[in-house]
Order: sequence, then structure tokens, then C-alpha cells
Amino acid sequence: MNDIMLRKLAVAARTDLVYISSEGAVESLTGLPSENPAVLSTTLRNLLTDKAASQSCPVLFHDAFGIYFSCVCTDTGHYFIGPMNSVKKDSVAWRKFRINYGIKSDDASMPHFFSIQEILCTVELIAQFITGKVYDDAGLLTGNQLASVTPEADEKEQALYLLKEDDENEDEETWRHSYRQERSFLEAVTDGNADEALRLNRIMDQDAGRLSSSDCGHWKIMAVIGITLSARAAIEGGLSPQTAYQISGYYIKKCDTCETSLQAIHIREHAISELARKVGERKAHLHTSNYTETAKSYVAQHYREKIYLEEIAGKLGISPSYLSRIFKNETGTSLNDYICGIRIDRAANLLKYSDLSLSEIASYVNFPSQSYFGKVFKPAMHMTPKEYRDRYKTTEWQMDEAASHTAHK
Repeated sequence: MNDIMLRKLAVAARTDLVYISSEGAVESLTGLPSENPAVLSTTLRNLLTDKAASQSCPVLFHDAFGIYFSCVCTDTGHYFIGPMNSVKKDSVAWRKFRINYGIKSDDASMPHFFSIQEILCTVELIAQFITGKVYDDAGLLTGNQLASVTPEADEKEQALYLLKEDDENEDEETWRHSYRQERSFLEAVTDGNADEALRLNRIMDQDAGRLSSSDCGHWKIMAVIGITLSARAAIEGGLSPQTAYQISGYYIKKCDTCETSLQAIHIREHAISELARKVGERKAHLHTSNYTETAKSYVAQHYREKIYLEEIAGKLGISPSYLSRIFKNETGTSLNDYICGIRIDRAANLLKYSDLSLSEIASYVNFPSQSYFGKVFKPAMHMTPKEYRDRYKTTEWQMDEAASHTAHK
């Protein structure tokens, strides 16, 4: 086997790869063996090798920390892929992970973050290079008992579900009527008509099929669907994708915390109303070109970095002077002033809702210094950053701050 190519593949995939021979010799193709759980933890290593001996496909295992490991069995030993991190961790969770696997080095780097699809692709590609066999997602998930249902069972369950739906919805007009209502609802969001969008959405609720065995589960799913569709309609109505996705992402995450049906419905209606209202606000103002909207979206994504007019213009395929002129004509402000305004707005939120220091906030939003932060903040907000924090910081933070002072007395 070409170990050089295998090493390059693992490096490109940004994962550790360790080979342990049948005699126990350890060879690290990437990373440090002293920091790899498969080397340090006999329990984990035995679990992976036992599973590898009992199945024909590579092992795919995830632990209690949301970390994935894979094991590929060969005639002479085992290859261990991972750790692959599927959950973004804070320092506390990372410390617990190190303690659990006996990683003693404080300098050990946190495993790279992978999406589930990236984990599957990484394991399939490396395993194919090692064994010469081709693996796919379905085979990997099914072989590791990670698939929610087998293709055969899924076909049977879907057939039974469709039969049940046919019995409960004999009048096909109901489905056509609901679809027409859905189109009208989406058009209301696209038009920026929040009241009409909410009215139509409530009407559609009456004809919606059940999506969960529990009432709260049903409405949480309905909320996610409604918010997602509304975000797409808002983008069609002219709202920037960055804004639409930020709003929808915020409300979808809130759905996950709902404990009652009413909470889910309330969150959904807030999201629909806000998305439609923002579309309406945009339509009410001077129409702006795609160049200006794209520039705004770029700023919203990159305000924490240095932003250069030339870079945005290059992405749009126009000259910097033309972008500067059209942006000023359509918004009434220069691009540099707009960037500064976005940074001030984000900084104001941090002053209200975080306990970061003024210098940390200045650095976070990419102001060159705390003094410069104060210099641009005061004219915009008519008070210094400290005065703004003292006036607007949340009651919850005030209580936490008071409790902290009491504890240190």
C-alpha cells in the first residue's frame, strides 16, 4: 500500500490516521499518537476492533461527546480514523473529552469540526484506499446499525402510511386547496404583507396533516416548515439571503426549546411576521440594485474582518469606483460608513447582552482600538460605549453582576 498517498489523503481530510499492527506496533500517519484516543484508550480500541471483526464494512462509532471514530480491518492490523468532531465544543467540553481519554497535554488541539456528510465521505474514501472496496453512505450507516430504517422496512412503512393517508383524505380537493393556500401565503410574504401572511398561515393550519404523534412535536415541525418556507419567500421578495437565513436560523433554534404547542406556534408567527415585515420595509424604500444588496450581504458576513472595497468590487465584476458611486447613490451613505454602522450596531448588542470588556468588543467587531471604538460610537449613539452599557444592559446581567459582587465580598 502507498502510505505516502494514504497520508496525503488523511491530511487533506484533516483527520488523524493511526495504524496499529497485530503485534501492537503503533504508526501514526498523521497527528500525534500520544493525543489519539484510539491509542490511549484500550477500551475504545477494543470496542472498535471487536466491531470491525464482526462486520464487513468499516466501523463508524460516535462517543458520548459527539466525536466519531472509524476502524478499518486488514490482514496485518487495524487503521483508526479520527477523532472527528461533529459538535462544536467550548473549553469545558473539550477538557472533559481530554480527561475521559487520558490526553494529558494541555496543548492538544481540539479535533477538527466535521459535518456528518464530511465524516461519511472521509471514512468511505480512506477505507476504499486501504481495502480497494467501494463504500456508500447507505451501506456504512446500515452496516453500523446507525440507519433509522432499512430500505425494505422504509418501503413497507411508506406504503402503509400512504394507504392510511388515502383513507383519511379521500377528498383530493383538500390537498389541492391547501396547495393553493400555500402559494397565496408565500406570495404574501414575498409581497411584504405580514398581516395577510399570518391570516393565510392560520387558515392552512386547519387542513394540515399530522406530522408527529405528539401535539407539541407536530407544531414544532410545522413551525420549522413555516419558517423555512417564509425565509425562501422573503429572499424572493428582495430580502438578502444573509438576513433571511439569520432570522430563520434564530427562530428555528428557538423551536427546539419549545415545551408546548403554543410556544411553537408563537415562535413561528413571530418569524413569519418579521420576515414579511422586513420585505415590506425594503420595498418601501428606494429600490436598490443587486450590486448594493450583494455588498450589504458581504459586509454582514465579514464585518469582523478587514473589508476592502476592491475585494467586494472584484467579486461583483465591477470597478471599485462604480461600486462606491452606486452604493452611495442608492443608500445615501458611503460603503465605509455603512461598514462602520454595522460594526457599531453589533457592538451595541454586545454591550447590552454580553459581559465582554470594551476592548474585547472593539476587537470582536474589528475596530483598531478601544479609543477608536469610542470615537465612532459616541456620535452614532449619542453616548459613550460605557454609558450605553450602563443604560441598556439587561436585567438578567445586572442580577448576575450583583450576585458576583456579593459572592466576592
